[in-house]
Amino acid sequence: MTWALIGLAVTLGAMLVALLRARGANRSFYEVEVYGMTTRSHRRFALFSLAFALAFAARLVWSTIPTVALLTIYTVALLLYAASFARGASDPDS
Repeated sequence: MTWALIGLAVTLGAMLVALLRARGANRSFYEVEVYGMTTRSHRRFALFSLAFALAFAARLVWSTIPTVALLTIYTVALLLYAASFARGASDPDS
């Protein structure tokens, strides 16, 4: 149950970040030109995060849902999403 709560918190936090990035006009060169992250990309990740948030919430009700598998899949997706910002954050010109 604790892992499901952690997963729920992480997915909701990532969803909020994705929604804020979708609304923001401040995008780095790497985010836009190299990784092709558009407003639509951020909204898709927000919806993806919402789906996983609902899965973690369902896990709180039904114990048969595999929490570790959900966490594993979402962690990989979150790392790939975060990678679109990593290079831009390290570039002093962006």
